[in-house]
Amino acid sequence: MSKGKVVVIACLLWLFLSVTFAFVQRTMADSTPTSTFVINPAFERLGVNDSFTITVNLTNAQNLFSWQIVLKYNGTALNMTGLWVPDDNVFAGHEWNLLGPIVPFYVDAIDGSSSGVVAAYLLDGDVVTSVDSGVLCCANFTVINAGQSLVEIATESNPLHEYGSPWYSIWMNAPPGTYQLNEEDAVGSNCTVLTVSPLVGDVNGDLKVDIRDLQIVAVAFGSTPSSSNWNPYADVNGDGRVDIRDVALVAKKITEKQTDDLTFFCDIFIKENSVIMLTGCFLSEKSM
Repeated sequence: MSKGKVVVIACLLWLFLSVTFAFVQRTMADSTPTSTFVINPAFERLGVNDSFTITVNLTNAQNLFSWQIVLKYNGTALNMTGLWVPDDNVFAGHEWNLLGPIVPFYVDAIDGSSSGVVAAYLLDGDVVTSVDSGVLCCANFTVINAGQSLVEIATESNPLHEYGSPWYSIWMNAPPGTYQLNEEDAVGSNCTVLTVSPLVGDVNGDLKVDIRDLQIVAVAFGSTPSSSNWNPYADVNGDGRVDIRDVALVAKKITEKQTDDLTFFCDIFIKENSVIMLTGCFLSEKSM
């Protein structure tokens, strides 16, 4: 084999190895799990004056040294009654402390939303911990007004605006022995709080059950949370879909309002697109 062919083969082999090495590096980087702040539960269906508790977890964090959580929520619909770090948090078994006081109430200077802030850190700079999933903090809320609202993790793209600067949720890693803190962002989740009427079947929240509520269920009929016509209020029984069971619940409440010898009756036709069309509602002398 000539010297020229050897050089060409060597160059091709070097190129192949370089491309393969770059591909492997990129594949490993792409497969690295994303750190995420997770709120549990993700959904609550409650009435006014009901209370609930959320837990904020951090997943896929390596060399964790400190963290800060900023929770945003609608202060006109929800009241934060408690914010704390439980004993079984991600730093359990290590010496740790809160970074400043827990502040359960801030008002965003731009969008008017309310926020709570809590942060913690390890006391020994040589100690870090890594977690697949661990608890950071918990918060209690009470529903004070009807409506749909979110409890969400404030991120860099959706921060709390306070004291002229943005505040958002972060965690910091410190590779052992380096004493160098690196700020890390994490994807944030939220909890949807749906406040429903105390009256079963009162879909529109006007404290009565009538044909207007049935019409709302009709428009959302056949839908699930991923559907374009999804309306969580139309999911009267809270099973994650709007179907004939929800129609029956509303219709039953409507009929209960009628006199003994008169019954409310609706002709309901299910079209191919799974949307109910109410074609006529009237009083009949006998039950169906």
